[in-house]
Amino acid sequence: MRPDNSTKIKIRRIALALFKERGFDNVTINDICEESGISKHTFYYYFASKEGLLKTVMSLPDELSSDEAARIMMLDSPYEQYCEILKKRVRHFEACGKDIVKKILVARLTESFDEQKERADFNEEKPFLEMQISFIKKAQERGEIENMGEPKSLMHAAFCLLIGISQVWATHPGSKFNLEVEYFKILDTVMMKKVEI
Repeated sequence: MRPDNSTKIKIRRIALALFKERGFDNVTINDICEESGISKHTFYYYFASKEGLLKTVMSLPDELSSDEAARIMMLDSPYEQYCEILKKRVRHFEACGKDIVKKILVARLTESFDEQKERADFNEEKPFLEMQISFIKKAQERGEIENMGEPKSLMHAAFCLLIGISQVWATHPGSKFNLEVEYFKILDTVMMKKVEI
């Protein structure tokens, strides 16, 4: 974790915990500031609003720890490396819970894709996104996936797929819909993962 992001990550973690505990509409910026031990000025330095904070939750909660990165890099398959990164994002959504994911999706609907790319949290994730593109390209070169589309476009498709399947999961009654299982089943189809015979 980079030092310049530690306060932002702390605020986001505390806000998410409060949203899960009390519900998004029942938490104020003052509540977040008090629990985080920060001033309102500090909150507004990082986030334009409570809704603005919520929009950043779609980004990964933290950078990969060095242990996680080492474990992923030890995997022999670039496609499996890519999927391990995506699993972190999917599990983050599951940890947020259905109610928070619904609020995130609604908040993100108010932005165009171009506006989302201009946000600071998108730019902070750029090195991480470039790593994902690299894994996709290597998976194509090794024949692990047969979809030979442009790697950056495939990464965007995988993210859009996550948004769509998360919406189904968040609005699905009960707990029988497994977000991770359903997401990777469809992702493998989109990527045209080569099936071993």
